Amino acid sequence: MTIASEANRSGPYLCNGATTHFPYAFRIYDAAHIRVILTDPLGIETTLALATDYTVSGVGDSGGGAVQTATAYASGYRVTLILNVPFTQETDLENQGAYFAETIERAIDLQTQMSLQLKELIARAMVLPVTSSITSEALTSAVLSLSAIQSQMLALVGISADIQTVADIADDVVAAHGNAITAATAADVSVAAAVSTSGSVAEATNQAAAAHSSAESATTTLLALSGALTTLAGAFSVDANGHLKVTYAETAISDIHVSDASGHLLISYGDAA
Repeated sequence: MTIASEANRSGPYLCNGATTHFPYAFRIYDAAHIRVILTDPLGIETTLALATDYTVSGVGDSGGGAVQTATAYASGYRVTLILNVPFTQETDLENQGAYFAETIERAIDLQTQMSLQLKELIARAMVLPVTSSITSEALTSAVLSLSAIQSQMLALVGISADIQTVADIADDVVAAHGNAITAATAADVSVAAAVSTSGSVAEATNQAAAAHSSAESATTTLLALSGALTTLAGAFSVDANGHLKVTYAETAISDIHVSDASGHLLISYGDAA
């Protein structure tokens, strides 16, 4: 027997609530040398148990065989079959013992299957370029960091079209960002200036209010004085003889001479001097 194919997995098969028969296309020498993986709709994988969850047919056949599951899994589930050869070497060749070519060939086949199993595993692994200077530790750290934000990344997938739209107007977005910063800076300066002058504005307002009050008081005083002067002016008059006449309480005081020959003021009431 030989291992003429590099096939190392079959599936994943989409379940439909009815199918329980899943073929595999690689040789196995033991029913335990195949691993049956069930993936649920959320992507969570579970390894099924031999004899409990499934049985295997076609053991030893070069073209493979099939796995028969005990349950017909519902739509949304998937079944995948991969090699599961243990990494051991159990062939014991005794010195000068009998030579059985079939025994040697089977041992070599198992080694080949181990290599195919590793090949399948490596095909699912993240491999660095040959010339990369990134260490495996740095790569692992980066992958773990991405794993921590998996939910956010999945959310971005849902708005990928919007992200592409923004990418197409990236220059405009950058320009808008710059304009926003400029406007914010100008606003900060204006606010600072207003704050710095608020004291002067308040002081000027108080002074203006005080001046307004003083002006009102002065206006009231002037109006009162004007009235008094008007009344006083109406009390004085000059008669036909050129004498000053004062009317007080409707009583005329006449014969008030401006001055005598010596320049003295003469006041007469009636005929009295």
